[in-house]
Amino acid sequence: MPLSWLPALRVLFLVAAVTAVLQATILNGWVQRTFFDRWIAFGERVTQSPSIRRFPDPRLARIFPLFMAVAFLALWWYLGTAAGVAWAGAHLGR
Repeated sequence: MPLSWLPALRVLFLVAAVTAVLQATILNGWVQRTFFDRWIAFGERVTQSPSIRRFPDPRLARIFPLFMAVAFLALWWYLGTAAGVAWAGAHLGR
C-alpha cells in the first residue's frame, strides 16, 4: 500500500530546512532580537537570575539552525529513497 502522505512529509522537511538556513543566515539578527532576546529577558526577570542561554559570541547562535538544516535535508533525502519509504511504511504507516 503506497503511503499517500509521504510526499507531504518530505515537503515539510524541505521547507523546514530552507527556513533553518534562512534563520541561520539572513534572518539571524531579526529572529534573535524578536524572539530569543525577549524570551531570555523575560526568563531572567521571572527567575531573578542570569540566563545560561546567553552566547559569548552571537555568531554561535547560528550553529544550531545550520545543524538542523542538515538534519532536515538528510531526512528529506532518506524518505525519498527506497529504504526510507520501506521504513516509513513499516513504522509510520497505518
